[in-house]
Amino acid sequence: EIIKEIHKLSHGLYTPSPGVVYPTLKALVKEGLLSVVEIEGKKLYALSERGRRVLEENRSEVEEIMFKVRALTSSEKLSIHLSLKKIFKLLLIHADELKGEKALKVARILEEARMKISKVLEE
Repeated sequence: EIIKEIHKLSHGLYTPSPGVVYPTLKALVKEGLLSVVEIEGKKLYALSERGRRVLEENRSEVEEIMFKVRALTSSEKLSIHLSLKKIFKLLLIHADELKGEKALKVARILEEARMKISKVLEE
């Protein structure tokens, strides 16, 4: 559920792996920032009293991070991120085909796009 929530919060731009989430949760429990209970085979995590205090002490930093996340996922920026993600995915899918003249053509197209974007940003 945590992985799904982060994926949703980032509008699909970031999905943490279980290899990132579970060790982080375990470390936060060990530090006393989270409490965990198991109900019907599911572990439920909540901020501990200490965790709430630490969150409150760092409220401004947390709000700044959330502001940046919202800014990165605003509709204008999100469309740019999603377009880049589609291009990257396309290149990954066809990586084996990117050889010789085909690779040079793709590199030229990307360079032309970079130069056009640079001109737009200079306006």
